[in-house]
Amino acid sequence: MALCLALGGDARPPTTYICTADQVRLGRSSDNDIIFDPDHDAGVSRHHAVIRKNAQGGWNIHDLDSRHGTLRNGWPVKGEEPLSPRDVLRLGTTGPQILVLWRRKSDKDTSTYSMGLDPAAPQPFPLALYRDFPDRFSVFQKIGTGGYGEVWRGRTRRSAEWVAVKFLRRELLRSAMQDREEAERIIRRFRREAELTQRLAASRVKGIARMDEAGGNPDEGFLYMILEYVDGKSLERLVGQWRDFPYGRFCRYMAQTAEALSAAHRFEWVDMHGRQCRGIVHRDVKPSNILIRKRDDHAVLCDFGIAGIEVGGDRLTRSHVCVSTFRYTAPEVFRTNAITPSTDLWGLAVTAYVMFSGGYYPYDGATARDVINEVDAGRLIPLTDYRGDLPPELVDLIHRGLSPHPAFRPETAAEWADRLWVFAEV
Repeated sequence: MALCLALGGDARPPTTYICTADQVRLGRSSDNDIIFDPDHDAGVSRHHAVIRKNAQGGWNIHDLDSRHGTLRNGWPVKGEEPLSPRDVLRLGTTGPQILVLWRRKSDKDTSTYSMGLDPAAPQPFPLALYRDFPDRFSVFQKIGTGGYGEVWRGRTRRSAEWVAVKFLRRELLRSAMQDREEAERIIRRFRREAELTQRLAASRVKGIARMDEAGGNPDEGFLYMILEYVDGKSLERLVGQWRDFPYGRFCRYMAQTAEALSAAHRFEWVDMHGRQCRGIVHRDVKPSNILIRKRDDHAVLCDFGIAGIEVGGDRLTRSHVCVSTFRYTAPEVFRTNAITPSTDLWGLAVTAYVMFSGGYYPYDGATARDVINEVDAGRLIPLTDYRGDLPPELVDLIHRGLSPHPAFRPETAAEWADRLWVFAEV
């Protein structure tokens, strides 16, 4: 029986440990099972407490004569005391909080969603107790929240490598169930993201995160996918550091992203309905969706959550609704909301401009309408206003990519890649 321990606190990301041993030792010493940072958790003793399985099939908490004691639901632990699921421990009066959970035979739902957790308590990884997850993973750590779901990284027991687990939030499904059409659209979009990412990964497209597994069931309240965990920083986090990087390095990142887009735009397959499909359009190319992988310094395009299919696929957004980020959306897309590669090429051009300018946008305007008016009027802010050391040919390429007239822009992602590699630091 696996024990789930969810750690919370203002200065740490939500972290969930899944323990399968008969006892779990807590403290600052390196020989504990869960180790706390001496600087951050000074109130935790070297050997603070132990949680161990009892004869009734549950768990007990025992304080190891720690300096500041252990609290269970606000009361000091005296000797060894039995625990109940949803108990909250605190190591010391001001130390870290730990939510305790485990799966009992009477539990019908094997996720942590249905356990009536106190919102003020540490929030566990929602799938920590789901099916065989306790046997496969040892720890989860939250790394992001988006409009449709959350992303946690999980460490596998077999290889001790990190993977990314993305899942559709259950509360989103619950609210959407009031509109069955909208609920179905959300479910299909998540499944499409999984399908497209899996197809691209299977074709070994470099620069797109590997997809390992997709699962879950809307009737259980969630869907999930397991992907390659890209250890690195997003371009968004590097924007303010442009003075520390030669422009050739950013050109390499942009060229690698363009190559990934080119492969996606040219991709062809037959779907489950026997339809010939062509062209995966990302539709949300921007600095926060481009990660620089630490181990090989390679750009990886992430988050195909609103991706569309150019030819042959079902449209999952209403024809009058534009779902992409407006500053990175081509002006013609606002008018037609067509699913074409031009959406991604404009996003690539804006991303390049933002990176080279140090965080500034090529057009003023606080709303989508303002930006469209600026583009139509040709009021592009020259990139040279922010940076004067770029080759004129590179500046011209980016300016042409932001032209109001599609015919004046580079036509394909492959053309972008070829031209960027000329300036790239290899």
